[in-house]
Amino acid sequence: MRMKSLMMPALLLSTVVLLAACAPGFSVEAGGSIAPPPDEPGRDATGGGGASTPVSDEQKSRCQSETHCVHDQMPLWSQADGSTVGVLRDGKVVIETLNVNGAAVPLIPYIQSQGYSNVKGDPGWCGAVSFAMLAKSWQKELADRGESLKLASNVSFLEDSDPSVVIFKTMGLIGMRPDFGVSAPTAHEQALKTMAAATGNGKAEIAMRMMSVSEFRETYKRPLVTLGIGAAAAGGHFVALNGTDGQNYIVFDPWGASYTVKATKGTVEKDSPLGKYYEFSLSYLGSGMKTLTGVTSGFVPTYGATSGVLNSIQLSGY
Repeated sequence: MRMKSLMMPALLLSTVVLLAACAPGFSVEAGGSIAPPPDEPGRDATGGGGASTPVSDEQKSRCQSETHCVHDQMPLWSQADGSTVGVLRDGKVVIETLNVNGAAVPLIPYIQSQGYSNVKGDPGWCGAVSFAMLAKSWQKELADRGESLKLASNVSFLEDSDPSVVIFKTMGLIGMRPDFGVSAPTAHEQALKTMAAATGNGKAEIAMRMMSVSEFRETYKRPLVTLGIGAAAAGGHFVALNGTDGQNYIVFDPWGASYTVKATKGTVEKDSPLGKYYEFSLSYLGSGMKTLTGVTSGFVPTYGATSGVLNSIQLSGY
């Protein structure tokens, strides 16, 4: 069944040419609380939460202003949800299970319950968690317009409110084995095509170039979504692009943190089987850090400036 045409944000998924399991885990603050966020599952790290002025369908999911352009419903989730950590309490180290996504069952034990008892921890699920944050944001924007995915069985799971369910089923959507943790650029592209088919509108394609912040804002006038980086120090990592503050990017890192980064494009054009590209680097600006409870940092702040290749896989045409 073809749904009516939608005015949706263009979706951008970028990844690295080198396929590698992204860095697992994140920093946990000793003595910090590890209770789930008090809001809905997967706290919105962009703020908000109070009463807002009603907007028209034409305004929904578009840039909030000439400078501020974000997906304000994107959830912030962690790929290490369900891992065990030592927490200092009353002078003693206590082993506890992280429950930071707000799921009924944290991610790792949930995946174990789905036939993957051999999974002892996060092998590098950044690709799946980043894509899940992207896809859940997309689903919420559909819901704003009264659209349902119930008739699109291959993506209807996105309407589930439980983060563990959405992330696990996203792994299937992008062809990721939960016990391996690697996904290919072409698999992410195909997943976006599947999402476009669910609405009967839009197209996905690989475009090997870097999107500047000004082009991001002025050309599309709505937020694009996912950005991937490759780090020489850690073998590659995905992060979800939440939007821009007008000068720099705001990323949602599947380590459970959001923050502001500057993206710098290299000057030498290179070739690959997919097309021409430029190397680039991301660097943390020391601002905008927001984290899930107990998380102290993200991938880019931990590793410093990271270099990689930008392959944009973009869903557009709304």
